[in-house]
Formats: sequence, structure tokens, C-alpha cells
Amino acid sequence: IKKKLQELSKNTDGLIHTSEPFIGINYRSGNDFKSHSDGGSQAKTDLNWFIRAVGEVRLKYGNLPVYVVSDGAPHHLENLIKSVADCQMRRFSSAIEDLLFLSKATVLLVSGNSSFSAWASFLSGADSFSSKATPLDKWRINANNPNQIIGIIE
Repeated sequence: IKKKLQELSKNTDGLIHTSEPFIGINYRSGNDFKSHSDGGSQAKTDLNWFIRAVGEVRLKYGNLPVYVVSDGAPHHLENLIKSVADCQMRRFSSAIEDLLFLSKATVLLVSGNSSFSAWASFLSGADSFSSKATPLDKWRINANNPNQIIGIIE
């Protein structure tokens, strides 16, 4: 699947093919997702959770740079970008390129209610974490990859 997606993406730049270890974040902020305080299966992951989770992940995986991919506007992610050291947003020309970039992550922090996040986790095989309020484990991503951790960070 991953190879086919790469073939479909003809206009990639060098960042997609990076070998640099990094923490990938997928923050889903679409209008079809409710506020995290409303809860439910389509709730957004609280942006402050990502800020806290980066600190925990860096304790285990090292002080890796953080790259954020999101359907949200940069001003929606301003607090995250400013609050986390060595953190920047990545914008590519297509969703496939976003997905391929996230598939290169060393570890993922994701919006667990997002199928896009689930695909990023599946394609990367990277340890992936979500919040308790928006768990990723419902997607059964690592059913064929017992070495991949799909976890919750409170």
C-alpha cells in the first residue's frame, strides 16, 4: 500500500523522503469534528494534550524534532508550535504527501478519532499514541504488527 501511495504522489519534495528521526503529529481539526469537551466518537483531540504528550514522548524517544501535519490553519496550531521546542508545521501539496511524510515518523502523536491518523500509524509501523479521550486503539492498527505500540498518554 505504501509503495502504491508513493507512486501516486508525483510531486514530492525531499522532506517526504527524510531519514531524520522525528516525532510526527497529526492534529485533526476539521469542521466535522466536535470540540474535545463535547466528547464522542468525532471529538477533536485537545491541542494541549499534544503539548503535554511531546514532553512524555521525548523522555522515552529522545529530544527529537516535532513536525505537525494538520488540516487546520496555522493560526489554530500557533500555541502548539510556540509551546514545543523544535516544532514546526509541514504543508505539502496533497493529503497523500502528508500521509507519506507521517509514515516516516519515529513515533506518532495523533488524533485517535481520525482515520487519517490511523492510516499514518499503520503505514509507519511507528509507536503511536493518542489521548484517553480520543483513543487510537479502536482501529486495531497493530493486529499484524505486535512490535508496534499503540498507546494512551493521559
